[in-house]
Amino acid sequence: KTRMRARTKTPIDWMTFSIYLGLVAIGWLMLYRVGYGEGYSGDISEFLTTTAGRQTIWIGISLIVFLATIVIDEKFWQTFAYVIYVGCMLMLLLLLPFGKTIKGATSWFSLGGFTLQPSEIAKVGTCLAVAAFLSTYSTNLRKFKSQITAVGLIAVPMLLILLQPDAGSALVFLSFFLVFFREGFPANFLAISIGAVSLLIIGLVNDTAQIM
Repeated sequence: KTRMRARTKTPIDWMTFSIYLGLVAIGWLMLYRVGYGEGYSGDISEFLTTTAGRQTIWIGISLIVFLATIVIDEKFWQTFAYVIYVGCMLMLLLLLPFGKTIKGATSWFSLGGFTLQPSEIAKVGTCLAVAAFLSTYSTNLRKFKSQITAVGLIAVPMLLILLQPDAGSALVFLSFFLVFFREGFPANFLAISIGAVSLLIIGLVNDTAQIM
């Protein structure tokens, strides 16, 4: 049975963290290289207004959030997992009337000079909700009731993201089926679910392309 990770003397998976830092560094270097042709001034304030500069700020914020996540006791995340999940779903709903449309997708909130994409936060919220659900003793993915609940936890954010429309971000949530399969989700149901969702996404993408 999957459990939220218990606190240990070394709560960091250094291998995973190293891979994460490597990917972040590669992404930042690519952004920096793209803007290099336009030149960078020695003024830090001006640099922070560039694409690479804004990415630097977000990397710093993400590291602060990472440290805060480690410091906070894991029981907090288990207790408020569903609250955070609901908050993320509300953010996705608010995007529809108040979001900023970029390249045909209403996927961002415009906050001053920055943009915030709630679908990225929703991925974290969904992870917490799924982890909390799988960690309860009453959860058994071999039972239909648990299967419906598990699928519902990822179906809600997927549908809200598809309404933006942002099929790319929605597809990421399909990876949760691999976790469900490992926890006892029937293979036949898994294949049918993935097929049905894939057909739904293809249909929505084609409809959107025809409208545009």
